[in-house]
Amino acid sequence: MTDRISSNDQRHLRNNRGHLRPTLWILLILNVAANAVASSIGATTLTTALSILFGLVALMCAATLVVDHYRHHD
Repeated sequence: MTDRISSNDQRHLRNNRGHLRPTLWILLILNVAANAVASSIGATTLTTALSILFGLVALMCAATLVVDHYRHHD
């Protein structure tokens, strides 16, 4: 049995993807900047933890962008 996606569903998926990518790019840029600031402030436990957190979020955003690109690559 094959699942067919109607044209309305395809438009809905395309619209959702249209909002996902810009949001991920903005989050990626903000987290990279926050990671740089947290890393340059100094080596305390709090700044190290924040730097790791911002780095992980940036990594997740970048990975999601790559997966989305290859899934929808024509």
